[in-house]
Amino acid sequence: MSTIEAPAARRRAEPAAAPSPTVPPRSAAVPVARPSVRRIAWSSGRAWTWRTTLLALVIAYASYTLAKLVGADDLGVARSNALWVVELERGLGVDVEGPVQRALDGSVSIWIFNHLYMAAQFLVVPAVLFLVRTRSITAFRRLRDTLVATWIIATPVNAFFAVAPPRLADIGITDTITASGSGALTSGLSTAFYNPLAAVPSLHVAFAFAVGIAAALTFRSGPVRLLGLAWGPIIALTVVATGNHYLFDAVAGIAVTLLGLAIAVAPRRSPVPFLRRGLAAAGTLALTPAPSVVSLRSVTRPVATAVARRDGESPAERAASPDAGPRTDDARPTASRGRGRCCSIGR
Repeated sequence: MSTIEAPAARRRAEPAAAPSPTVPPRSAAVPVARPSVRRIAWSSGRAWTWRTTLLALVIAYASYTLAKLVGADDLGVARSNALWVVELERGLGVDVEGPVQRALDGSVSIWIFNHLYMAAQFLVVPAVLFLVRTRSITAFRRLRDTLVATWIIATPVNAFFAVAPPRLADIGITDTITASGSGALTSGLSTAFYNPLAAVPSLHVAFAFAVGIAAALTFRSGPVRLLGLAWGPIIALTVVATGNHYLFDAVAGIAVTLLGLAIAVAPRRSPVPFLRRGLAAAGTLALTPAPSVVSLRSVTRPVATAVARRDGESPAERAASPDAGPRTDDARPTASRGRGRCCSIGR
């Protein structure tokens, strides 16, 4: 073997070195994927998809339209109810609709209020919902549920307590929106989308307070918060100044909003178990025959007689009676007998 081949042969003869075990680092932390806060808020109950939200809005609007059809031809009844509202405000000294409109007549504020009334429902409410959705899912969910609940609560009130607005009640209030040319609230096209006799409660005021407070609690900007807190009172002044609502309507709208908020934040439980238990109990009561008076007497009279007879017997007679029940303290062994028996066993 040559000197050149010797190192190669020596390398082939040497055993291969075992690979050194890989020691993991001491502080090797396994990364854990944490869901985002928004995903947790969205998945923690009451998670509505856009289809569910759209369906809820369609149902609410259909109920609103049905309420409009119920009271559409009751203009006389609606004016009578409006006079009742006016008399109530006069009795309380808060009939401010006429003075407010006369104080603002001819000023630029009426033009502003006319456009605010038109934009409050169709522009501001959807915009605030969208902006709150981008900031906080929880706040968006609360606001959405509050608006839907408020709308559904107000629907039967509109149907069964139709009230003509001040501009239609013949009490000297002007329809400033129609008179200024900003819109035509009495046209057939306008009345096809809203109920002209649904003054109580004011959904303008209800929704304005809901979206305003939600914006004030969601956004961090000081001017935005201030505008949110002032939005509800601004719309309340708007609906009164334009002749569309009474002060009573605004107060009723705030009350309905508070009730809708209470429903929105209340814990929800499925009514299915409760309904099943109620139906089972109702079925049991329906299938069980009611006991007659004769059967009750036949059961209660022997019991009463046995109780009265046992009350007058001595312990010995009671123990010897054939219908004696479980032994009482008089028929049990006395303590002395028990002690004597124990002593005899011990002895």
